[in-house]
Amino acid sequence: MSIDDLSSVQFSGHETFPLRHGWLTKATAEIHKNSTDNRGIFSDADAIVRFGVGKNMVNSIRHWATATQIIENQNNTWKVTELGDFLFGERGVDVYAETHSTLWLLHWKLCSTPNKSTTWYWVFNQLLEDKFEKHDLMSSLMTFCADKNISRTSDKTIENDVTCFIGCYAKKRGKAAGDDLESALGDLNIIQPIKNGSRYVLQKGDKPTLHSAIFNFCLYEYIKSSGSSNTISVDKIVYGEGSPGRVFKLDEQSAVSRLVDIAETSNGVFEWSETAGLRQVALVNEPSSSIELLRPAFEI
Repeated sequence: MSIDDLSSVQFSGHETFPLRHGWLTKATAEIHKNSTDNRGIFSDADAIVRFGVGKNMVNSIRHWATATQIIENQNNTWKVTELGDFLFGERGVDVYAETHSTLWLLHWKLCSTPNKSTTWYWVFNQLLEDKFEKHDLMSSLMTFCADKNISRTSDKTIENDVTCFIGCYAKKRGKAAGDDLESALGDLNIIQPIKNGSRYVLQKGDKPTLHSAIFNFCLYEYIKSSGSSNTISVDKIVYGEGSPGRVFKLDEQSAVSRLVDIAETSNGVFEWSETAGLRQVALVNEPSSSIELLRPAFEI
């Protein structure tokens, strides 16, 4: 989906709280414990006691679990998705979100689809420069909403959303990985503050903590969302809107180094080819489930 195709956007729901360690695990566990007639699990009078946080934080947990596609609502009933079960279920591979692989997956879900986390998608897919200031980001989003005639979004709402976005990724100076309770995604170090924190830079290049299995899973989802063709060019993988290259801020060299070995790292799901200067990847063996592509990242 392209952001230009959207009829509406979302700049709220998180109540200004960045995604925290343990929240998605809690949402998954509570839905499993209350699998039937759970339409009010996030809103009824017991929700505060159930989740052990205030009402606004309960709303934030619901937002993040939905935006990352860990849970979904079907016919007024909350369900844990296949990905949610794989990561955070009773036999989940990373119940406490302790690995970079889980965090990269959550980052992908937030930044590759524009409808639930518009600012996240905008920064990683629409910004032309790798450096930005908070005020400039707010202005570009306000201009976008004005051009799309989206009048229900206030400037204050966008400001709060941008503040939350930055809080999700940009660690405060002096804090080591794992120390920042405000942000789970900060451990990815993909956004860094510069110039006394008023300016930020998107870290472009290879991502050593991005497992090839996570990259392959995201490439599979991107191909499936892009259309009917199972063959895709390197240019589209690296530079296409909503692509792994854009979302993970990979440069072309880093992406190609992954793609040339993709037949091996994907266990034959993908195939690399380079003929007459045309470099592309083909989906040649459909996996039984996209989740199967993730297993090597968690050594299972």
